[in-house]
Amino acid sequence: PIDPYRIHPQSFPDPPTRASADWISRSDSMTRAIARARGETPRVQPRREGPARLAPWERRLLGHRHSRAYAREVVLTTNNEAVLVARTVSALDDPALTVIRKLGSRPLAELLFEDPDWRRASALIPLIELGPRRIGRTCLWAYGRTGQSRILVTELFEPGMLIC
Repeated sequence: PIDPYRIHPQSFPDPPTRASADWISRSDSMTRAIARARGETPRVQPRREGPARLAPWERRLLGHRHSRAYAREVVLTTNNEAVLVARTVSALDDPALTVIRKLGSRPLAELLFEDPDWRRASALIPLIELGPRRIGRTCLWAYGRTGQSRILVTELFEPGMLIC
């Protein structure tokens, strides 16, 4: 569902709608925010997990010099409708993969927002995907004081989600 080579970091979509700006700038769990907006907890559907190629912008934000990394891609749905696609990438030898590989259909938010050792290590960066023209955001997360684990979380909103 996500082709990182068709995604470009940017300031905001032209022109940004209030709804898109609100969704992109949220600092809480996206899973919980979608549940509040849709009145239903989103279902996490894993789509792809394993080694993958990184786009140059992903390598730069992750601080990774290799073109290969581990990627987990999921679709969040409510009422059988896709509302968000997400891609999480990390180094192939990152210690966080032990936990990420076990998530299955559980949201990544369970890990990031419930374990106080995880923290945002970058600002929320708006994104635009060419082709289907979805907008979204990405953010680097780090684990522990020294940031020994680093993951890049990218979320793209399906068009119907932005009118909530």
